[in-house]
Amino acid sequence: MRQISQWLIAGVFLLLMSCGAADSSYVWYMDSAEEIRSFGNDGSGAQFVLYEENAVAGNASMRVIPSGSSGETKVALPLHGEKLNRWTGHEKVQVRIYRPENNHLNPEHFFMGMADVTGGEWSWQGGINGDASELKPGWNEITYTLTEDMRNLQEGSEYTLFLAFSAYMPPREDGVRVPLYEYFLIDGIKML
Repeated sequence: MRQISQWLIAGVFLLLMSCGAADSSYVWYMDSAEEIRSFGNDGSGAQFVLYEENAVAGNASMRVIPSGSSGETKVALPLHGEKLNRWTGHEKVQVRIYRPENNHLNPEHFFMGMADVTGGEWSWQGGINGDASELKPGWNEITYTLTEDMRNLQEGSEYTLFLAFSAYMPPREDGVRVPLYEYFLIDGIKML
């Protein structure tokens, strides 16, 4: 009987590991409607829904539906409590983005910003561009190297993390943004 219990415990542990549930490097899994409802769009008009047909970490991803009228499609994520504990001290963040092959226009520029919102105040903490040097259709891992101010956060404080996605009209050097209007997916934000 004892051997069966040990095998059962080992099986449950392996199941949790394969689902990503035991991976504490993830700050957001984006695989529950409750978690997705906690996100805002920072005035970009984007909508977010749980998408169970395509995921890398966990059982689902978040489908981002741009407004089609904003120069940036944004996701605002609350960062406090246990999520803040997972974040603090790391040097890099990785965001998984799915760029559908049949889209006419996909995100090609990735920005991450942060504000300290402790006590209802708002103070800019910092911002960085993500490494998007090798974009392809399908899943892409966008890596952000955090500034010191975005790394070393105050315990007990509250922050908002902003992810901004955009595309540019050719020639891209002139900086003219084109509003995204087709969906893309985000699946998991983890610390490296």
